[in-house]
Amino acid sequence: MSVWDDVVGQEPSVAVLRDAARAARDLHADPSGRGVKPGALTHAWLFTGPPGSGRSVAARAFAAALQCVRDGEPGCGECSGCHTTLTRSHPDVHAVVPEGLSISVAEMRSVVATAARLPALGRWQVVLIEDADRLTEQASNALLKAVEEPPLEDWLELLDAVQRRINRRLLRPEEEATIKKCITERFPDAKIDDTKLPWRGG
Repeated sequence: MSVWDDVVGQEPSVAVLRDAARAARDLHADPSGRGVKPGALTHAWLFTGPPGSGRSVAARAFAAALQCVRDGEPGCGECSGCHTTLTRSHPDVHAVVPEGLSISVAEMRSVVATAARLPALGRWQVVLIEDADRLTEQASNALLKAVEEPPLEDWLELLDAVQRRINRRLLRPEEEATIKKCITERFPDAKIDDTKLPWRGG
């Protein structure tokens, strides 16, 4: 099972993310970057889209593909790098989730300091920032410095914010029929109550 299996209906974005994961693997193997396809790789990514479009799922899948240690296509979904990233236990994948109304400058400085370290186990330091539109102005400035002057092993993935020098991925809401098909394929005995589907506000 690939890490991309849960990114439903976002084929154009998945294709770009797959290319970037391959480029990251090539760069890790040869830090000179000679084998990296031009334009395939940037160190900061912005995932946007309405609620329910799969921003967090796509960002986490991409992080897993970056940490994948199996030969072949990055993002196997089965190796230790993929598994620990998807289960939120990888030591080099850090998530920032707002606990209040905003993300403070102190919290962001701590994240930036962590991202500047060499990876402990994986290939990269990856930081996932959810609801990055909640960054205070000072926190945004601290993050911007990391975006503009990243260490080689640092990757930033942002959800819901607009920053400079970022590769932007717009995720669109998937059609209801596609989501139902995905659910019934994975859970054949599931009974779907249309009145309680989350994207209908039920």
